[in-house]
Amino acid sequence: MHPGVIGDLYICCVTSYKSLVKAACRNDKKTRTWFNIFQNEYQLLCLWGNDFDVERGGLDTRLERSGNLKFLTLSTLVSLAKSIFRCRRHKKIFKNPELSVKSVIVKLTQAEDALKASKLVHCHSTANNDKDNDERDDESDDESDDERDDERDERDETDEGLDEGRVEDFDDVLEDIKTYTRGLLDLTPSIESPAKDPPRRDLEDSNSQDHLVPVSSRAVASDRDADQ
Repeated sequence: MHPGVIGDLYICCVTSYKSLVKAACRNDKKTRTWFNIFQNEYQLLCLWGNDFDVERGGLDTRLERSGNLKFLTLSTLVSLAKSIFRCRRHKKIFKNPELSVKSVIVKLTQAEDALKASKLVHCHSTANNDKDNDERDDESDDESDDERDDERDERDETDEGLDEGRVEDFDDVLEDIKTYTRGLLDLTPSIESPAKDPPRRDLEDSNSQDHLVPVSSRAVASDRDADQ
């Protein structure tokens, strides 16, 4: 993942939130209720971001050696960003928000590319850790199938999140926003004391080879000792 991917997407979320809050209608009881929920989730996201200095890259730095947690945090943030972005379709609630659609799509694409790259590295590491060649081949086939399925799911999610043609009930959008915001908050204890990733097996094996003496060298040394 590139160094500031979480910070960049967080800024994108906050900026989108701000433009939608400014454009929100509050002319009846229903829209006021929606607005209060929407604004509350926005404030919770900002508090979470401030705690870890996310906007200035603090969380990216904190999770530098915690790839699994970074992956989970970014994937949750991607889902939140898509949910916030879906709000723009509700034009009766949000009147002409100053939302840069192109910028949001670019940041989402960068984040999803980072997730895919991270997933491939994880799969490669898992394959190297497997001692049984037959099992590794089987798992590699399964992982390839899973990756293709995941990519199809991600494309479907992107289509669902960014498709202009479908407008779902706004209560459902709010529920998704709440779910993903709470998901980030639930990660707080893990982020406060992030567990480092275990060393990759392939790197360990490479390092250990440096300390091994080839059998042929040991044999030569043994013959030399015998001659003496």
